[in-house]
Amino acid sequence: GCCCRLICCVLVTVVLLAVLAAAAVGALYLVFDPKAPRYSVDRLSVSEFQVDPTLTATARFDVTVTATNPNARIGIYYEAGSSLSVWYDAHRLARGALPAFYQGHRNTTVLAVVMAGQAQLGGAVMSALQDAQRTGAVPLVFRADVPVRVELGSLRLWKVTSRVRCDLVVDSLGVNNPVNIKASNCKFSLKL
Repeated sequence: GCCCRLICCVLVTVVLLAVLAAAAVGALYLVFDPKAPRYSVDRLSVSEFQVDPTLTATARFDVTVTATNPNARIGIYYEAGSSLSVWYDAHRLARGALPAFYQGHRNTTVLAVVMAGQAQLGGAVMSALQDAQRTGAVPLVFRADVPVRVELGSLRLWKVTSRVRCDLVVDSLGVNNPVNIKASNCKFSLKL
């Protein structure tokens, strides 16, 4: 009867709207051809690294980060409120932040960031760190949580958090000496 026709019309309308929305998303995907940005840690130097008798490490790193936007029609606004950190094992040695900036289409931006901090290390962690420095293979993790807005043409979308994790192996944490990055593997994800 009448009720059945109403339910049928509502279902057809919902299915039609879903098909139209999927077609619109597909068309936008084809037009903008989105690609994930790429990040790398290209240089790391240690301007301070000392451990006091209570096993508190004080560190200061100068880090060069390269952000590449490979998209021809998509811009990226990096907003204030980012969080960068360098970790050894489960201990955050230093932290810092990126400046707010706009990255245009097919653009590569190189950023110099100063990161500093303190961490309470235990005896076993300090011993493992010293062993790693002796062998010339110190594993570090660089993490970045950066709020970004994507720009499609003239439309600026909602804010999302860009997450980057770079697993690094450096030869030492020697102060004021060139630090050789022996291995670097960066992964990118989004937190909606």
